[in-house]
Amino acid sequence: IAWDPAHADWQPVRDAFDARHRETFGYAAGDNDVEIVNVRLVSLGLVDKPNLQFKPGLAANLLLEHRRVWFSGWQDCPVLLRDAMSTGHAFSGPAIVEEAGGTSVIPPGWSARVDASGALLCDAPAAAPL
Repeated sequence: IAWDPAHADWQPVRDAFDARHRETFGYAAGDNDVEIVNVRLVSLGLVDKPNLQFKPGLAANLLLEHRRVWFSGWQDCPVLLRDAMSTGHAFSGPAIVEEAGGTSVIPPGWSARVDASGALLCDAPAAAPL
């Protein structure tokens, strides 16, 4: 139900609520009290883009360990620390990348590199010709 804060009278809001209740449920009890449960706000405007600061290479050791990982068969797979990767760092799968917010699996044949924004960009291998 839309509300216009320029109007101090709540009766138009109550009338609109009763009409919507009648449309939805087939009746309205206009004598009963109502309670506002949610208020939603939509705001439009122009803002400056944030300057994201990627802090590369915060950790000393890139390689945490090796693990056996199943990729249509067991493979020895490096486990890499995301915080140790600098901008431009590139590697190929298979690899596991661990970081505070999650774990990324880079399958065999895929390539990955760290973008200037800090994003880990992953590319699938080109499809083999038929």
